[in-house]
Amino acid sequence: MVPIQISGGAQEISVVRPAGVAVRVHLKGWISEMVFDEQTFGGIGHLARLQSSGFDPAGPYYDIEVTSYAQMITIASA
Repeated sequence: MVPIQISGGAQEISVVRPAGVAVRVHLKGWISEMVFDEQTFGGIGHLARLQSSGFDPAGPYYDIEVTSYAQMITIASA
């Protein structure tokens, strides 16, 4: 697991993970727009949880926690 915590305000954040590596996102803050594995979401936040298709906690994955506000977050695989 690769833990990533995003705190403090941000205009734009991009996270690119290696192909074949899953991701789990826990939103404790607010995001105006998010592109998550080629799906676009608008106005999501507080306590929302997303995970990539085929997520397996026993396998390799990125664990992203957003605890503040961001205008745009993009999460994709390479």
